Amino acid sequence: ENNTLSFSQAQLEELTKFLRPKEVCQVLKISRPTFERLKKEGRFSTHKIRGSVYVPITDLKALFPKDFLA
Repeated sequence: ENNTLSFSQAQLEELTKFLRPKEVCQVLKISRPTFERLKKEGRFSTHKIRGSVYVPITDLKALFPKDFLA
């Protein structure tokens, strides 16, 4: 049984366009309840991939541009 995941370069680049909720909280310096409230209000979209929640960085950049100067 092989439990190793392999990703193409395109798939890896796509993964870097998303943050996990914990990472969003760290970058924006907000609590998890605040994250959940913003999500519930529809301020950004979330995607569930293999049971894990991800937030597109593009949504966060639009909502909080000063936090994502990249």
